[in-house]
Amino acid sequence: GGGSAGGSIVLEGSEGEGEAKPKKGSIREERRKKRAREEEEKALAGAEEGEQTCILYLDSLGGHRERGIMYLKWYLEEEYKNKMARRAGASSSSAEAPPPVDDPKFRLMETKEVKAPRQHNHSDCGLYMLQFIEKLAKHASALKPPLENTPHPSWSAYEELRFGKEDVRQMRRDMKRDIQLLGEQQAGGA
Repeated sequence: GGGSAGGSIVLEGSEGEGEAKPKKGSIREERRKKRAREEEEKALAGAEEGEQTCILYLDSLGGHRERGIMYLKWYLEEEYKNKMARRAGASSSSAEAPPPVDDPKFRLMETKEVKAPRQHNHSDCGLYMLQFIEKLAKHASALKPPLENTPHPSWSAYEELRFGKEDVRQMRRDMKRDIQLLGEQQAGGA
C-alpha cells in the first residue's frame, strides 16, 4: 500500500503547566472548555489566511484509492461527532442525551493527491510511509508555499522533503540494528 497523511489538522489543549485544574461545572472550567472548542474549530477551519485544512494523499505505489479516502473521511467525521457529543454531554447537567452532531466538514474536505516518490518493490510501503511522516514532521512548517496550498503538490518540488532508495535502505538497516539491540537488552535483563 500507501499512506495518507492529514495536513494542517492541529488540535491543541489550552491548559498551561502547573495550573490548578478548574472544578467541574465552574465558570473557569466552562471558559476553558469554550477556549478549547474555539481553538479546535479554528484549526479545523484553517484560521490563518491562505491556510487550508485538507487531506494529503501519498501513495508510494502510485495508486489512487478513492474508497480508502472515503473511509478516512467517514472515520474522521465519526471521531469528531463522538468527541463533540461527549463534550456536549459533559457540559450538560441534564440526563438527556446530547443532540446529534451533523457536521459535513470532513465529507467536504478537499483531498490533494501528492506526487510522491515511488517504491521499487511491494514490501517497502511502511518504510516509505515512515519517510513521509518523518520528513513532514521535520519540515512541513517551513515549506513555502505549504504543500497543502499548492494546486498540484509534488513531493520532489521541495528539496527538504526529498529522499531516495538509499535513504529507505538505511532506515531498514537502522531499524534492524535497533530491534537487535532491544532484543539483546531484553534477553540480558530477563
